[in-house]
Amino acid sequence: MQNFFSTLIIGHFLIFLDINIGIDWLPDFVGFFLMAAAFGKLEHFEGSVVAKWLAILLGTIIIIYMFTISSLQQDLSLGWTLLGLGNALLSLSFYYYLFRVCLQIARPIGQEAYTKKIKYLFLTVLFIVAITPEVFTHSSSIAGGVAAIFLLVAVLFAYVMLIIYFFNMKGQNYIETDVLA
Repeated sequence: MQNFFSTLIIGHFLIFLDINIGIDWLPDFVGFFLMAAAFGKLEHFEGSVVAKWLAILLGTIIIIYMFTISSLQQDLSLGWTLLGLGNALLSLSFYYYLFRVCLQIARPIGQEAYTKKIKYLFLTVLFIVAITPEVFTHSSSIAGGVAAIFLLVAVLFAYVMLIIYFFNMKGQNYIETDVLA
């Protein structure tokens, strides 16, 4: 289990940290593919196969973005909004299944309540971001800018709490028979 949570930590660092100097030095798709590999090793847990395929799909979409974003014109705002909304819904689905697997791991070691708190925090923030794409695109007004700042702070807080959760779960002492039961 420690390897599973270590891989989730590395995958999320690759997704969250953007070092962009002309090109993205830490491409997000690598993080999703790493997490897909981690879920592939836990296929005996309910929801892990779905999480694996959602991670692969999200990584593939990011690769498609990388190659098409420069060739497509940004004036297709409805298309980009729908694409962004679809990506957000896939991300919500992925994290739903990620936490479904984490709950199965957390239940035998007494971490179920902690896992549920992190799940609700993270999924709520992702949902709010998914339903408010206009806040980031129309943030030229003061109210839009303030809302964008609050959303950014909420996303940062949620990601930090998620990484702390993964570190805490990585440090747990697992008895494989308890977790697999």
